[in-house]
Amino acid sequence: MKLKLKNIIIILIPILLFIVISIFVQTGLSLKYELKIYNYIILLNSKQFDIFFKIITNLVSPICIVVICLLTMIFESTRKKIGIHLLCCVVISSMFNLLLKLIFSRQRPDLLSIVHETGYSFPSAHAMVGFSMYTVITLFVLKNIKNLFLKNMLSILLLLIAILICISRVYLGVHYFCDIFAGALLGFDISYIVWCVTKRKELLNE
Repeated sequence: MKLKLKNIIIILIPILLFIVISIFVQTGLSLKYELKIYNYIILLNSKQFDIFFKIITNLVSPICIVVICLLTMIFESTRKKIGIHLLCCVVISSMFNLLLKLIFSRQRPDLLSIVHETGYSFPSAHAMVGFSMYTVITLFVLKNIKNLFLKNMLSILLLLIAILICISRVYLGVHYFCDIFAGALLGFDISYIVWCVTKRKELLNE
């Protein structure tokens, strides 16, 4: 019972935060603060950071996602432990993101864009799919790797990658801060919900 309550709380907090953020975005109350955050991040602007963040943002490109999903689905051992879960999260977060973008219809920033993107801005698909995907991998690492040092290092690295993907979208001028924050919250939530459902099925099958 305690575990169920804990899971419900973990799932509800990101949803509530997303609702609050979406209200701020729709009313325009967030824009002033988002522009301040952008101005701080753009202070990093240089050719080196342009290259770095272009590489980072491509860690959740369609090609990269397909490669990671295929690698986890090829082998039966990883397919059961992470592959199916990862594929479900990517598909759900991608489809849900398209729906939410149509609902909110927020235009992309009219800022210095280092890369070209089309479509609506809120919530960020890169942040949503990225956090969903890398949260799955992190949960897999926490559950299956026994070496404590390696487990912690890999978990921190995966979290850092997910955060850098989000920052890259603001740096590249294609998203506001609330876009990536909202996307990250929902991406984490989708991944955690699918993980809980998967774990429950495993326990019932034992």
